[in-house]
Amino acid sequence: MASVSLFQKYRSQKFEDLIGQEVVVRTLKNSLASGRMANVYLFCGPRGTGKTSTARILAKALNCEGTADNPHSGPTAEPCCQCSACRSIAEGSCLDVLEIDAASNTQVDKIREFIVDKVQFAPAQVRYKVYIIDEVHKLSDSSFNALLKTLEEPPKHVVFILATTDPEKIPATIISRCQRYNFQRFTLQQTVDHIKNIAAKENVQIDDLAAELIARSSEGSMRDALVTLEQAMFFCCQQGDNQQISGEDVRGLLGLAGAEAIQNLVSGFIAQDAGQVLNLLNELINKGRNLNKLAAELLEYLRQMMLVCVKAADQEALGVTDNYFQELVKRSQLVKLGTILNWIGSISELQRRLSGSQNARLVWETVLIQLTAPLAGTDESSLLARIEALEAEVSALKMLTSSYSVQPSIAQAKSANGNAVAKASAVEVQASSLEHSSISVVNSVPVAVADSGFVKPNVGKVVKNTQPLAPNVATTSSGAASGEGQIDDLGWGTTTKVSASPSATKVEVESKSAAVTKTSALPSQNETKNKQGSAGKFWQKLLAYLEDKKPSIFALVRGTKCLSARQGVIVIKFESDRQDDYEAASKERTNIENVLTEAMQRPIQIDLRLGKVATINPQDEYMHTVNLVLNSFAGQTLSKYANGSASDPTTRV
Repeated sequence: MASVSLFQKYRSQKFEDLIGQEVVVRTLKNSLASGRMANVYLFCGPRGTGKTSTARILAKALNCEGTADNPHSGPTAEPCCQCSACRSIAEGSCLDVLEIDAASNTQVDKIREFIVDKVQFAPAQVRYKVYIIDEVHKLSDSSFNALLKTLEEPPKHVVFILATTDPEKIPATIISRCQRYNFQRFTLQQTVDHIKNIAAKENVQIDDLAAELIARSSEGSMRDALVTLEQAMFFCCQQGDNQQISGEDVRGLLGLAGAEAIQNLVSGFIAQDAGQVLNLLNELINKGRNLNKLAAELLEYLRQMMLVCVKAADQEALGVTDNYFQELVKRSQLVKLGTILNWIGSISELQRRLSGSQNARLVWETVLIQLTAPLAGTDESSLLARIEALEAEVSALKMLTSSYSVQPSIAQAKSANGNAVAKASAVEVQASSLEHSSISVVNSVPVAVADSGFVKPNVGKVVKNTQPLAPNVATTSSGAASGEGQIDDLGWGTTTKVSASPSATKVEVESKSAAVTKTSALPSQNETKNKQGSAGKFWQKLLAYLEDKKPSIFALVRGTKCLSARQGVIVIKFESDRQDDYEAASKERTNIENVLTEAMQRPIQIDLRLGKVATINPQDEYMHTVNLVLNSFAGQTLSKYANGSASDPTTRV
């Protein structure tokens, strides 16, 4: 003999047994207590929210006769569940309470036979004749038309209760004749508590993770949750053994990937690591995980990231644990909102493609590669990613060209026929000589030539300089002003301005400390120490910002020292005993630079160092910066024009 399912065994029998539908229960009880009941009720809501159970309880309340000690002569706000009327309705044997499945009886002939032709007859056993029509939206238009007159003027002894999961499909003429009640989905906590309550009654131990996984898979349907609980009991428990349901058992039963796997997938998206996400997908497939449910889990996690990113939901609103929420916040701070929205769109499209695909694995792999290698595609999102990458490179180029002095050169052009001679002038910034050859980046500012228009030097070329350039010189672009609250660049010495007017033939030098007529030499050792104190204050200010705005990045660089911070390069020192932190920060170098760039409102590079680092020699640090510039321009240098010739030999450093 088949056993009774849990959702049938523990179906609510009284209004007080209903959970999560307080508005509906309160309204119905007040209506019954006052004796002013409607003739037609419309119960709307998702599956498994208690519509049919509430309809049966309402039928019992209308016809309850009460006990011998407390008899009822009319409807009551709470049925006794002991009288013959209540018992017969609960057992489904009452002749005057009829349940009709509209999905199986859509024809107009069935409606006329069951309702229209018999509605005039008085009830045979109880006080009211009750018609419960489930999934009423499945009725045909002819059936609705046949019911229309009956619902408009029903007999006083008849009550109709219509239940539906899709009220939009019901004609407006029907809805206007009904008293509508909307049933809400059960919250995660309500479902978890009910699952634990039922498990305790069945003498089964279930841990918190298992109950939460079952509740999440039910999507607010209590019937679905109890069906899954019953299946888990069959899967995990045997008669006579210690009956216990664990989270891992439920995860394997439902084919779920789990929060850890989803978090690793998102981490792969952030790191743009196609190999990592593809290997993880292969592991999940080998474990038998359901790829459709994996897409649903990933989409839900991205939705939570989106809400956290816009500060639209906190831990309580999301209904997650502390550790889960902290990991969610950490990942949300590493990406932009636009990126998360693109991911959500891609995974939503993935779900659509999975429904009609014969090779779900190939569809998954294609989407994962698109998400982790956006520059490789040709679709709209890939083109947008390429544009963003180009914009980032242009910004970095502007930072590099604005961090060094400008040395435009114009070759002299002589005319053999007596034409106008374009006199060229070289604007050079003098600096103290270094043992090593030094360079400067050619600016893109056009320099005037008499009777010849403008000549633009090649942007991004590196020109050998006979007068080495000191690292304490920085060019100031027109219109570049420090925003309020930004941290100033900690470069030594002077700021150089280059005039772009046609008559410009010299460089104006402004000293930060005292009036200086030429570029100052490299700082002395004492000056270096003083500037390191400023760098320390600068770094503490940045750390405070990171701790407040970017705690995940702050965790990587907390307790470090700033050895130098100038010209877009910050040198960060880790103590010798922080090898692990140094390696972790090295792996996240790109993310740290992106966050610092956002904070400083200018491109920032970092130089991580471990252990005891002596005071930085300004000359060595300058050459380190020169190497950064050379790497940015693929090591190309452009020699000066020799003897006025038109040749332009290019050499490689």
